[in-house]
Formats: sequence, C-alpha cells, structure tokens
Amino acid sequence: FTGCVMDAWMRDVHADVQRVIEATGACVALPGGDAACCGALALHAGLGSEARARAERTMRAFPGDAPILVDSAGCGAALKDYGHLLGTAEAEAFGARVRDVHEWLAERIDRLPPPPSGDDAGGRPTVAVQDPCHLRHVQRAHQAVRTVLEPYAEVAELDDEGLCCGAGGAYALTRPELA
Repeated sequence: FTGCVMDAWMRDVHADVQRVIEATGACVALPGGDAACCGALALHAGLGSEARARAERTMRAFPGDAPILVDSAGCGAALKDYGHLLGTAEAEAFGARVRDVHEWLAERIDRLPPPPSGDDAGGRPTVAVQDPCHLRHVQRAHQAVRTVLEPYAEVAELDDEGLCCGAGGAYALTRPELA
C-alpha cells in the first residue's frame, strides 16, 4: 500500500521497502489508483462518510487474500481498523490481511541477506529508533522494527517511552497548538 501522503512526500521509502521485501525472495505487486488514500486523514478531520468511501475503494483495489504490506504507521492503523470503520465481515477480513512491513519482515528475518562481516563491514552502525505513535500505540507492532534492525545495527532506544509527537493525522496542520 503506497497511500497518498507517503507516495507524494516519501516515494523513495517505498522503493527502498520494495527492495528489502524482494530481498526475501517475495514479489511485490502495487495496487492501482483506487488505493491512493486509506481515508485516515478524512477520519481524523471528522469526515466519516469520505473515510468510509475511501476504505471501500481501497478494499476493491486489493482483491484476494495476499498480505497487504504498509510502510506508513498511520495508514497501517487505519487499514487494520476497516472492520470497525465499515462494520462488515469483508472489512474485518481485509484488515486482518494488513501488516506493517516490519511485522512481515520480522517473520522472515532468516530470508534477508546476512549482515556484512569481516574487515569491510566497518563495524555495526548505531540506529536511534523513535516509534511512530500509530505503530506503537495503535498497531502495537513496534517491537518488529527492532527485530528487523538488530542483525544489522545497534539499536539505541530513546528515553521518550513512546511519547506522542502530536502530529497524528492532520492535527499538526489543523490544530497546531494541540499538536
């Protein structure tokens, strides 16, 4: 799932994620334009009917039962919650197919290339991790990020205990004081 904001502002992340997924031996299929937005921003803005229409459109863009991998925590949380948003068995089944890319990769960590070793490895880099609120508090999938990073880098935990950044949804734009 590429979404709207991520696809517009962070398309290079999608390309990098696709390369990592393919490194496990899996194939990646991208949806058509019907999956352009998950509806989370509309829902955060109180536009429930628009959010539901986007959810139904997104579901049509992903027929079948293959996993739907997401590299945006906010979109992933929204997609996983379609059963609640739409109140249908079909939406519940769709939400069960959605996985944060780290959840999916953590289950396949043995299929990823081994970390560099020997003199050319240059030592293990240190990576500071700050969990997106939607990944930690909504999806509860933040440990998978550490599982995926651990073979490749020293993970430096921040002492924020998952403190929210305040930018969830459109709040950074519509309610900057609250954010």
